[in-house]
Formats: sequence, structure tokens, C-alpha cells
Amino acid sequence: MKLKLSPPPFPNRKEFPFTATIRYKGLIIDIENLNGSVREGTGPGGKKWRTKFDHGAHYGEIRGSKGADGDKLDIYIKDNPVESNKVYIIHQNFPRNHPSKAGSWDEDKVILGVGSPQEAIDLYLKHYDRKDFFRSLTVMPMATFKKVIFDEVKGEKVAQLHILNKLRQ
Repeated sequence: MKLKLSPPPFPNRKEFPFTATIRYKGLIIDIENLNGSVREGTGPGGKKWRTKFDHGAHYGEIRGSKGADGDKLDIYIKDNPVESNKVYIIHQNFPRNHPSKAGSWDEDKVILGVGSPQEAIDLYLKHYDRKDFFRSLTVMPMATFKKVIFDEVKGEKVAQLHILNKLRQ
């Protein structure tokens, strides 16, 4: 089933404006980058970067959520998702060349619409030029995920998942 794209929220933001909105399993997802689009910028130290979103997924954020970094939770959602009740959460590192936080935990990225943990990791890594951004993965049912991201301390529980995941290993 291909996802239905609706118009973006209005008013829209200036930096990385949303291009569409998707409603999926009770989540409202504001899309920054549609599958096939390009995102460019300049990182720390003036290094230019470019990401092409051409791996069958849209990229955006979950409306009403809050990640540990204070921003809304980032999400990759397959354009033609497989039917699954699983949510995959990638715990991301700061890159190894970061001036002060190299290799430490940065933020979480949610992956929806894939059929396995390995497919989630593969989709994530296709959008990065190095594997050192990937730290770990947590898998949970959609119902649990919704409770975690929409509770009274939005995002704090999600931020702790990478610690729990590491302790289980």
C-alpha cells in the first residue's frame, strides 16, 4: 500500500520546510524530504554535505513528539510500507570527527514500514556516508511506542532506550 501524501502544515517553517504530511497508524508525520529529493547543508568546520533520499523512504518528524535533543523525533517511513506492527529506533552517534562529542550518543531516528531489524539498519545506513553514526537499535510494538512518545515526559523514555539496549547486550 503506497502512502497517501497530504499538504504540509500551514504555516510552514523556513528552514527545511515540510513538503507533505502523512497519517500512518495514528501518527501524524510531517515530511521534510520526499523519496527522491535532495537535502544539502554545511556542517561543523564548513564541510558541505548532501543526502539524496532515493531509497524508497520519506524523511520527516513525528508531530507532537519530542526527542532527547529537544526536537521532534526524526523518522524514515517507507513510501510503500510493509504491514508491520514493529517500530525500529536507531540510536545515533555523533560522527567520529565531531570536535567534542565524537562517538557519543546524539539522537534517535525512527524507522517505519520495514520488515526486519536488518532492513531498518540498512535503510538508515544508506542515508549516511559512514557506519559510525549507527550506535544501536531498539525494536518495540507500535502501541508501546505511542505510549513512550506521547506520555507526560515526551521523549525522555525514548532517550533512555539506547542505554537499556546497551545493558541487554
